[in-house]
Amino acid sequence: MAVSPEGAWRPFPELDGRILFDEPTGRIRFSRKAPLVSLSATVVAVRHGETAWNAVENSWQGSVNARKNQLTDHGIEQAERAARQLFRQIKADVRSKKEIRRRFDELVIFTSELNRARDTARIFVRYAAAELRKSGIPFRPRIRVDGRLNEISFGFWDNKTLDEIERESPEEGERARSYMRLNALARSGKGRRRGERFIDVVGRGLDFLKSLQAPAYEEKLILIFSSAVLINALRVSFGDRSLENRDGVIDWRSYSPPHGRQSLLTEGRGGSWFGDLDSAVDRLYNEMDLTLREDVMSRFLDEFVRQMKDGPAGSAASLAMEKGFFSRPVSLSPGHFMGVDLGGTYLRILLAEVTPDRRIDEASMVSEEFVIPDRYKTGDRYRPAKGEDLFRFIAGLIEQILTASPDRDIGWKAGLTVAFPMRLTGASSGAFTEDIGWIKGWSIPDLIGRDPARMLQEALADRKLTRPEIRALADDTVGTLLAGEVLDGSTFGACVIGTGMDVAVWEGDTVLDVGAGRFDLASCADMITSFDRIVDRASGRPGARRLEKMVSAKYMPELMRAILGEFIHHEFLFDGFRSSVLERPYHELDNPQAFRAQDLSTMVLDDERHEIVRNVLERVGVRESTLDERIVTRRIAQMILTRSAQLSALAMAATLRHANGAPDRVSASGAPSAGVSDAGRDYTFTLDGNVAGRAAGYQQILRDTLELALGAPLAARVRLRYRKFASAIGGCIMASSVG
Repeated sequence: MAVSPEGAWRPFPELDGRILFDEPTGRIRFSRKAPLVSLSATVVAVRHGETAWNAVENSWQGSVNARKNQLTDHGIEQAERAARQLFRQIKADVRSKKEIRRRFDELVIFTSELNRARDTARIFVRYAAAELRKSGIPFRPRIRVDGRLNEISFGFWDNKTLDEIERESPEEGERARSYMRLNALARSGKGRRRGERFIDVVGRGLDFLKSLQAPAYEEKLILIFSSAVLINALRVSFGDRSLENRDGVIDWRSYSPPHGRQSLLTEGRGGSWFGDLDSAVDRLYNEMDLTLREDVMSRFLDEFVRQMKDGPAGSAASLAMEKGFFSRPVSLSPGHFMGVDLGGTYLRILLAEVTPDRRIDEASMVSEEFVIPDRYKTGDRYRPAKGEDLFRFIAGLIEQILTASPDRDIGWKAGLTVAFPMRLTGASSGAFTEDIGWIKGWSIPDLIGRDPARMLQEALADRKLTRPEIRALADDTVGTLLAGEVLDGSTFGACVIGTGMDVAVWEGDTVLDVGAGRFDLASCADMITSFDRIVDRASGRPGARRLEKMVSAKYMPELMRAILGEFIHHEFLFDGFRSSVLERPYHELDNPQAFRAQDLSTMVLDDERHEIVRNVLERVGVRESTLDERIVTRRIAQMILTRSAQLSALAMAATLRHANGAPDRVSASGAPSAGVSDAGRDYTFTLDGNVAGRAAGYQQILRDTLELALGAPLAARVRLRYRKFASAIGGCIMASSVG
């Protein structure tokens, strides 16, 4: 069957010309006049459970009620799961017994004439009645049977396989193969055995929906139990363009809801609806992927640039915008230096030599990375964490490294970089400015107002160590900026993305710590999802350092836990099984089985079998999962990592726009409007942090988002260079550059 040319599309008169129809093939597409109907009711369609004939490949079930068209045991299980989900959703936001009774009393239930749909509806009614009976609420609804909701009739093809059709009629076999190839159906069979076209099903489905415009159905919640093709026909009436393929043709056969799954057709004033797993995941994707929300990205950039321009004294400013005590050109003094980098999860110590010609000998650098035990970050059930204990621990590791070094007797000088808020008073002095709280999983209140460089020097003295001398102190992002400047040549900025997140840039020839993690997103709060708010409320510091929470390795696993918890609550995943491990917060001391940021990355890299996802889920207490559930889990992990990279890229893009003269907004094409310099300069960002360096595909997402935010010409001149231990290298550079 040849595909008809574009000119063959004609308005279908029986649908008021709102659907275009290609009669030779039976294909349809939307006209500009869609949707065909609107309702004040909320309408949810539920596909019946599986039948024996559904499991047969290359077969057509049609509008038949034979024995093989009844629910199988598996189909009954699917219907029972659907019943639980529907019941939970209907009463989700209802508190009082009176309101629950009113909602179920007003519920309207329709089903087709086919037993598979009627039985799925009966299973829901039985379950709901049993659950409501526990609260003393009677539930005896009328199930309204309507033939307009029947599945498409394939006529001659009904309850036949392709092989059977071809044996009985080669002509019909060719027609069936064309149907499978084009997902289109003109007519099947002849005379009384003639089948329906999809557009005929759309017509009777639309006729049914128009009957719901009667006053009796206004603002009601209506459940429709039916079959896949009929449900897609109803979606066409509501103008659901997700059914369109790349050519704009309605691909009504490929996008079918799974058995026992619900589809929100329209959300009127009949109540809000969370939807089924597919719709919930799609909604989450639309909220999480910022590239789909150009207006939100523009507001983020505009507000970030404005706060950079106004400085920390500006009205409602949330960025730190603190100038540091290091400048360029960076002048190094020969000698042996140590970089000590105190991060949110790891302590990194690096030894480096600056040669007589004032270069860092990268080949001879020695580095060690240590996990900081929880007892030094948060204490334990017997005693709180103390600042002195933390720095004694660090001093002990320094002693361990120097003892093993052949150069242990050399007069080492050290620079300390810290991933926590400080107010610096000089190149080697400063003080912590706020409680090291949940954001990085720390709580050491007695550190507030104390100088970390002095505390480390005193801890070394307690161990009778006269070296190294702590000569410099800075934020870890400043250390990363200096490392990039010295090792890679001229650098525009640095971004550390790990347990926390921050950006530093050069303002003229002086270091500027932007304090990007503090950005509050006040002007673009609609990028904050309900799941973000769940985690934020549990943080102990709601609303503070919002950007860092939404990007960091500490936050992402908690977000994963919140999303999965909500999906489990609605029984969209794992049959509603709630793992005690999954329910416990990541920051609890004795919860080694909880999600970790690296889990998200490894799950994203999983193959089609999704065995890594299975192993992670088993570790957090989910012992049984289907392949589809593991695919969804992996997709959620990808969304979380993607948004983290997009937010980090927007912060970097904002610093570039600030330096170049910010345009008003990002254009629809992704190109910036007038105002960004088009000089031929390149802009290099040095990256550090485990998320930036290890998360799957993270740097590519950074590049893609920079291109969208800055436009291709400027983004092409941005270089991203990841350097492991860049902050610690920066500590060595700081110590060498201080006179």
